[in-house]
Amino acid sequence: MHSKIRISVKAMTATALLSAATGASAAYPKSMEVGIELWNHANTELALASASWMPKNADLSVYTVPANVRTSAAQIVLNNARNDSATFRLRGGDKTCEFKLAHEVTFSWISINPAPQKSASAASVGKVAAECGASVVSGADSMKTYTVRFVMK
Repeated sequence: MHSKIRISVKAMTATALLSAATGASAAYPKSMEVGIELWNHANTELALASASWMPKNADLSVYTVPANVRTSAAQIVLNNARNDSATFRLRGGDKTCEFKLAHEVTFSWISINPAPQKSASAASVGKVAAECGASVVSGADSMKTYTVRFVMK
């Protein structure tokens, strides 16, 4: 009889954890807002060459950062708050940087409702090598928004 009670307590604990996980899942936001800071240290006009969140045939020529503007900002919304990413390229002369941002949730039994892990990366992909940098600057613990800084030299 004593072992039956121990099993029942374990079963009730597991059921409570599953219920909490289901409740947390239902309250989880549906989208993620991402602030993008562009830092222009290239001393040239930077033009958006591609953006994964834009339609394929969109006119990107209107998205530029003039040579005399050191910082520019944009806000995008990714449609999956649990696991999503975006990629874009900035071109300045023969230099091109490819920037990536992403967030991903990993659930565990210890933390039922963790904030997504955020990441940012940058790589030079142009004919001439560029210095490209990326970092998450705020919102690391947020389930709704974060900001990423991208630098091009």
